[in-house]
Amino acid sequence: MKAIYTAIEDRKIGIFESPTGTGKSLSIICSAIKWLKDHRNRAQLVTQQPKVDKEEDGELDWLDLDSDYDDDDGEGQEFVEKIFYASRTHSQLSQFVKEIRKSPFKDSVTVAPIASRATLCVNPKVKKLSTVSQMNESCKQLNKNQGCEFKTKKGLSLLSHRMNNTLMDIEDTVKFGNENKCCPFYGAREALPTVDVCVLPYNLLVVPSARESCGINLKNSVVIIDEAHNLAGAIESCYSVGVTLNALTEAYKQLNAYKAKFSARLNPENLMFVKQLLAVLIGLGKDLKRVNNSEQKIVTVREILNDAKLDNINLFELLKYMTKSLIAHKVKGFADKVANTPKVIVKPKENALKEMLTKNVLITPGADLRIIKNANDGKAQMKVFLLNPASIFAEISKDARSVLLAGGTMKPYQTLKDQLFAEVSSEKLSWFNCEHVISDSQMNALVLQRGPTNERFIFNHSNKDNFAMKQDLGRALVDIVQTVPSGVVVFFASYKQETMFYEMFKKSGFLQQIENVKTLFREPKETAGVAPLLEKYEMSVRVRGAILFAVVGGKVSEGINFSDGLCRAVIMIGVPYPDIKSAEIKLRMDTLNSKRPGGGQMLYTGLCMRAVNQCVGRAIRHRDDSSLILFCDGRYSEPRVRDHLPDWIKTRLTSYDNFDTAKKHMIDFCKKNNY
Repeated sequence: MKAIYTAIEDRKIGIFESPTGTGKSLSIICSAIKWLKDHRNRAQLVTQQPKVDKEEDGELDWLDLDSDYDDDDGEGQEFVEKIFYASRTHSQLSQFVKEIRKSPFKDSVTVAPIASRATLCVNPKVKKLSTVSQMNESCKQLNKNQGCEFKTKKGLSLLSHRMNNTLMDIEDTVKFGNENKCCPFYGAREALPTVDVCVLPYNLLVVPSARESCGINLKNSVVIIDEAHNLAGAIESCYSVGVTLNALTEAYKQLNAYKAKFSARLNPENLMFVKQLLAVLIGLGKDLKRVNNSEQKIVTVREILNDAKLDNINLFELLKYMTKSLIAHKVKGFADKVANTPKVIVKPKENALKEMLTKNVLITPGADLRIIKNANDGKAQMKVFLLNPASIFAEISKDARSVLLAGGTMKPYQTLKDQLFAEVSSEKLSWFNCEHVISDSQMNALVLQRGPTNERFIFNHSNKDNFAMKQDLGRALVDIVQTVPSGVVVFFASYKQETMFYEMFKKSGFLQQIENVKTLFREPKETAGVAPLLEKYEMSVRVRGAILFAVVGGKVSEGINFSDGLCRAVIMIGVPYPDIKSAEIKLRMDTLNSKRPGGGQMLYTGLCMRAVNQCVGRAIRHRDDSSLILFCDGRYSEPRVRDHLPDWIKTRLTSYDNFDTAKKHMIDFCKKNNY
């Protein structure tokens, strides 16, 4: 806690690694809020002193007397420095507010939850729409026309007053909005300038246009980013988008039909923009038609605009027109009513042109953007991606007083530094690692180098056809489920690998042997299927034990607590390196290699081990928890892999070249922990 307070006071970027169960959230809350209150008390003392000439006394740069906040809903309010807390999911944001309620500051802190319309809207007409895109467009259209009955000056003032006097999370805000017929989406923005804490998802923090639209001013405030191992990926996702040739073709058909129907009613300026949109669709479409199956080409923004002959179109003005006119919403409505007009394009992921522009893609500084063009099975597509997330993070750190990144595991550190802090001086960085609160007897990590019949476990591409090795993995899993009680979670490198092993185990009889001991579950690809599966898994753990086949980077690899009996052993199959043949991965590696020898390989290993660390972190969720962590691949014994594991795992790691010896260790561990 002292390290957090000091990092804020010294205007540092603090990186804090604290395993789950060590009180990370409460420590961050208490330290940051204590600093904020101390800071405001000091500011109050200064304002009570006689005024002095700034040239003589020095400018009080820690006082935020001016505000860049300029919005109709909060006009005239001074934007005070505050704490911005960002995390990946809304449930994590709500959990953070619940932790504040456990703190000594529960009665003296106010919170504004900033979130999407899909989360905060209470208008039934808007809520019933099926996609976030449709909800956004409908809300804007309502406000542009007759107005929304929930967005009234009285209602917004009522909710803002409540937030500035009562600690509220997302659920409280929505409930209050429903009960009092006032809009939580705009009400939270009304309250934002004067509350102590703002909680918000990553995307609203890392995109400048999103911050501006929300009225967020980071100046002199503290930014806390939880689950920060996700941050680089979240930034890349916010600035990345893909589009297919089919999507562009269907978009052209719909927009052209709209133009033919309403061109006589459009004023000259609007008609010009519609024609420009059609030109963009035609140009990008023609460029994609030239891509063949054998090609995977990476180009810059300038090159794609030149190739598509679009360099004479002002994309900034085009985006302004699209935003102001709600043209996507209008074309969608028109397409829905015209029977002979295809409707494919109105799906959010297919509304490619608008997404490419509104996500700042193609108008973000070109040096950091690249476009991959390829074709799979004759389906041409392009993907725009951000090459350097550090440039985006630099904007946040420049505006804020201090930025704190926290997570259960922040390793590999060098990869994190390369991805996010490349533009930050080392003197501004503060690193802090917190040990786990569990004893050595509560967690043992084992590297299983070989299976029961002595087949060496190296699950790489070279061994993809090694049937004997795969069979021995089946034998190993049978032995493990017979040894370890309650729940066991197994992580495979991909859905494809999980399916391959499942089918092989089924054919070889290992699946039946496993199911004789525990009920087997498989992670679904659809998000909707996760909650029901986990409920059944938990019930089965209590009845006869269960085993869950999961996937690295899948639905249960992060944000899910497998505490106590839900996971007495977590098993990692292989080392899940990214696809080295990916043009995007190659370019990222080459870029880092050009800046620092070996930087590319460090990134390649780092991306892999960050995913591994998240998976194995699903176990050991509190100070009294206990579990085995089993790495089924000899490469985890190698320093280049092992050194990327969290210290609390690495210091408890033992490598076994004999499966029977490892099995005895597992048996002893279960006995010592009274399983």
